[in-house]
Amino acid sequence: MQPYRMVKDLRTRVETGDVDRVLNGDLDMFIRGFFAAAAGRELSCGPCRGFGLGRHAHIANRNLEATLNEPEVIDEMLEKTKVIAVVGISDKPERASHGVAAQMQRRGYRIVPVNPMLTSVLGEDCYPTLSEIPFPVDLVDVFRASEFVPKIVEETIAIGARYLWLQEGVMHPEAIAHAEANGIKVVANRCIFKEHLRWSAEKGGR
Repeated sequence: MQPYRMVKDLRTRVETGDVDRVLNGDLDMFIRGFFAAAAGRELSCGPCRGFGLGRHAHIANRNLEATLNEPEVIDEMLEKTKVIAVVGISDKPERASHGVAAQMQRRGYRIVPVNPMLTSVLGEDCYPTLSEIPFPVDLVDVFRASEFVPKIVEETIAIGARYLWLQEGVMHPEAIAHAEANGIKVVANRCIFKEHLRWSAEKGGR
């Protein structure tokens, strides 16, 4: 994105009242992105890099995202899901994967940690891969870099999960298309906890 386009985009968000989004990360992204664009460099997203999610996928995949994330599908996932496998979960409370999983656990979902480096998270046994979980999983929630999504999709298909949720900054068009072709409903580049807050408020609490 050219620097003048970035200035215009940020100004539009402020003028339209989207102040929270600006304060919660867009301003920082803008400052770094402005100089990266001016220098002709590709920008790696700070928040996504900090969470181990790779490059800022939502910019390059904006057109794909427009066809995803239907409100009805998101609501269905949150309503029908009971068991969530969290791929890439951390045992560090300050990490997004841990915080989001903990919040969903508090709201009544069973969390199944998936990380080959850990044995237990949030009081639940941790499994090295999705395929080693010995019971059914409704939804696979992904906190991995986009490059790992194709393999995760294959495992999601293999275990028979109905839903795939790619967290903020995670997007892989080909893998998403493959998942959907196999009957899996997909949400991408969204935070499941943020969406649950919205859904819960609309439903008057869960």
